[in-house]
Formats: sequence, structure tokens, C-alpha cells
Amino acid sequence: MQSPEQLRLRLNDTLSAIAGKIATVSGGRRPISEQDTKGTLIEPVLAALGWDLADLEVVRREYKHNKKDLPVDYAFFASGRPIMFLEAKAIGLPIDDHKWMAQIVNYANSAGVEICVLTNGRDYRIFNTHAKVPLQEKTVGQCSIGQTVPEEAADMLECLTMAALQEQRIIRRWEQEQLENSVRAAIQELIQSRDKKYVNLLAASLKGQVGMQHLMDILSRAKVEVSFASGITAKSTRSGTKLHSKPRTPIRKPVAGAVTLGDLIEVGLISTPFQIFTTFKKQQVVATINRDGTVSLGKQTYNSLSVAAGYARNSISGLPSDGRPYYQTNGWLWWSCQYKGQTVLMDVLRQDYLSRTVQGTRSKLEVMSS
Repeated sequence: MQSPEQLRLRLNDTLSAIAGKIATVSGGRRPISEQDTKGTLIEPVLAALGWDLADLEVVRREYKHNKKDLPVDYAFFASGRPIMFLEAKAIGLPIDDHKWMAQIVNYANSAGVEICVLTNGRDYRIFNTHAKVPLQEKTVGQCSIGQTVPEEAADMLECLTMAALQEQRIIRRWEQEQLENSVRAAIQELIQSRDKKYVNLLAASLKGQVGMQHLMDILSRAKVEVSFASGITAKSTRSGTKLHSKPRTPIRKPVAGAVTLGDLIEVGLISTPFQIFTTFKKQQVVATINRDGTVSLGKQTYNSLSVAAGYARNSISGLPSDGRPYYQTNGWLWWSCQYKGQTVLMDVLRQDYLSRTVQGTRSKLEVMSS
């Protein structure tokens, strides 16, 4: 059995090789088939994750949970029960197709399998089938080999090892992100709504430096982005969520949650006005990212993708039943855009920005150490 360190080294080497293959295939004139995608791009990653593809006790191809079911490309087992399904598509096909997502999620859910994956060999999208949220929000992780920061792609895919699945590692990671999104949205709403209790508390802390009306005016123009330090994971228990700190690494990676639309605009990933869109409950929703990093949706303007997504859902589904002003939504995974000639999630641009940031940091460190 491989040690965690050995597995990570093998996975890193495999992802590097796969990225090279993808670049070669993408530049070719003839697209490769789904079967070739499985053999050349997907199965090497599965093997690097420790899955023995020759052992029918742990991996079954063209698996049917019931005789009348359509087969799933791969089913992964632990202690005799399926713990993950994976459906493959040919490279070049978009994995955000609603029909394909619904197919694998519904199949996994009916089989009692909590985690399922949809991939085209380059892009991986991981779903929590048991999450009681709309289909688009069942995504608990995604990455794109060759586009996502390599370390983050490896971190994400490592959640698909047998040990990680049994520990529900990716579910805990997703629960933490959901918790952070809720806290972020609550803080933003608190400031944007200029709640009287909050304003009074803020005025008291300023000790008379500014009058109440002036303070209200300042808050009306406030643009708030809330981010969280990396290195915190959520360990889910039946009674709640406990937070545990991981050891700090010498060089900290940029935090995905800290990226703003202003960052994307500043480095030229977005040229404003920039159109974003999605399809929700069969309705097309279109919004615009403005020069100042705000998002215009209809006649309203919002300070972030997530808030705009929440209010967009309000317009279609009505107000949330839990009394919140809008639905808590990860805007990076909700909105899509046109990027490099393809329709991609906004998260692809965020990952591209992070990749550039990591490379820039490394270059500076190399200069400093030379």
C-alpha cells in the first residue's frame, strides 16, 4: 500500500503527464473517442489515486445497480458496497450539460451512493448526491487538469481515494465552504441593509468620530468582500461541525475565497462590461459585471456574484422559506461566461487568476533567493 506521500508524488506526476496529453489532443485535428478518453486520460488518474482497476472487488466497469438500470462507466467499492460512481464523456464535451449531470446524480442517489463524478478527462465535477439543494448546487468540487492550479487539482482529486471517501473528506470540505458562504453572506447583508443594531454598535465603537447620518451614508457606499484564511477544514459530526486547523506550510497559496471580480478585471481576465449567464429551472438568467466589480441584474446592482445569484434565484423561486433575504449561493459555481471561445463557469476564471498568482509568487521568490 502506498503512503500518502508516495500517492501524492505519483498523482502529481500523473497529472503533469495528463496535462501534456491533453495539450497534444486539443491541438490535433481529429477528436478522440470516449473509450480513448477513458484509457489515456481517466484511468491513469484513477490508478494514481490508488484504485486497482484490475480488481473487480473494488472497481467495476459498466456497472448496473439493478438489472433494468443503464450502466454507469465506473463503480468503486469498499467493504462490498459502492461508494462512488464515475461517468465519463469524450474530451471536448462540456460536463456542465444538465442532462448528463442529472443522469449521474439521479443514478447514484437511487443506488444510495453519496459521491459521483462526471468527467471528460480534463474537467472533473464532483457531486454530493444527498445534498438537499438544486442540482447545480450539488457540486462539491471541481477542477480542470492543465487549467486549475496543479496543487489544488491534486488536493481535489485526492478526495476520491478510497480512504478519503470513507472519511467523507470532500463532504466535510464542502460543508466548510457552505458555512463560510453563509457567514460571508450574513456579514454582507448586515452591512448592506444598515441594520440599526449593527449601525449603533459601529457608531459606539467609533466613539463619536462620525455622526449617525454620515455613518449611514458611508455604509450605503460600502463594498464588502469577506475572505477566510486557508488551512481550516470542517469535520462533520452528527451533532454539528467542528473546525480543525491544519499545519501551516512555509509558502501559503492564495485563498480562492479571497478572489474578487476586481482582481479578475485588474489582470485583464475580464473586460467590462462583461456578460455572465446561467439557466435555472429552465429559465435563462443574464447579468453584467461592471467596471467597479459590481454585478448588475435587471435594474439592481450587487456587490458580488454570490449575492447576485441569490437574488436571481429569488426572482424565479420566490423568497427562501427560512426567512433569509435571498438564497445562499456560490456565485462562482452558479454563473457561466464565454472564456477563450468556450462556455465555462466563472470559477474557471478564478482558478486561472489563482494560477497566475501562484506563478508570480514563485517567480518573486526565485528572484529573492538568487
